[in-house]
Amino acid sequence: MNQRFLFRILLENPLDGVWFGIQKGRASQSKVEQTQAATKGQTIALHFWTEAKINEDGAVSLLGPYTQGTPTERFVYVNIGASAGQHNTPWNRRLKVPLSGITKERLVGVVSTSEVHFQARIAATAKDGSPRCGTVKPFGGWEDCQ
Repeated sequence: MNQRFLFRILLENPLDGVWFGIQKGRASQSKVEQTQAATKGQTIALHFWTEAKINEDGAVSLLGPYTQGTPTERFVYVNIGASAGQHNTPWNRRLKVPLSGITKERLVGVVSTSEVHFQARIAATAKDGSPRCGTVKPFGGWEDCQ
């Protein structure tokens, strides 16, 4: 399968004034794209694409410049504060969003090539009022957008 799939992360209720962006690439070769400064009550939308590889056992491996991790445990990073390029901020964080739950059956059901195929809604603020960071837990999963 050599089809691209478009994903959208919706960061809900982010901390006012904090920058958010999505990481493209790995380690020193990475850069942050789609950087946005949050405003109170706003939902931030970040988009990225992947290509899917169906393994011999039917398992899906998502590939592309935004994906991180091992072939069986892929994820994307949302960079926050200083790691998103914001200066004069106490926040230097990343949010790890799992790419779990995308099955062969879900990919085969995708019919559109120009619209968002999957989206996830994530609370952007932690219980202590700071920007959420680390691995998203619990993760509500990816919704189909067909």
